[in-house]
Amino acid sequence: MKILKTVMMIMLGTVLVMPMLVSAEEFKGRINGMKCTHFKTFCPLTNLEEHLASEPDFILMMEDGSSHILHNLPRDTKVRYVGKTVVVTGIKSENTDSIYVNEFSNEEGKKVWSWEQQTKSWEHEHE
Repeated sequence: MKILKTVMMIMLGTVLVMPMLVSAEEFKGRINGMKCTHFKTFCPLTNLEEHLASEPDFILMMEDGSSHILHNLPRDTKVRYVGKTVVVTGIKSENTDSIYVNEFSNEEGKKVWSWEQQTKSWEHEHE
């Protein structure tokens, strides 16, 4: 059991250090459903709850039309901001259209989620 805990702590430490080695960028866009983005539309405001249940994931749509998957951002956080403009600070993958999210803020700049907070929460749960 101690070996498993040690391995998990090493992996967690690696994940925490990696973002520090690459400088993060700021991305401003709108959260939208993946299917809606594929069809170049926005999620409808009518019957939104039913619609959200059918979306496999939610992405960041930029003003220039590009879109980015936010892999490490929890689904429930993305769902709360569908249709809203947000600011994401993170590292864009060179090979894919994804962003490793360090911080997620609302349009006013209030931080609503961060990778640091998430990992501290996990560490606390597994002590």
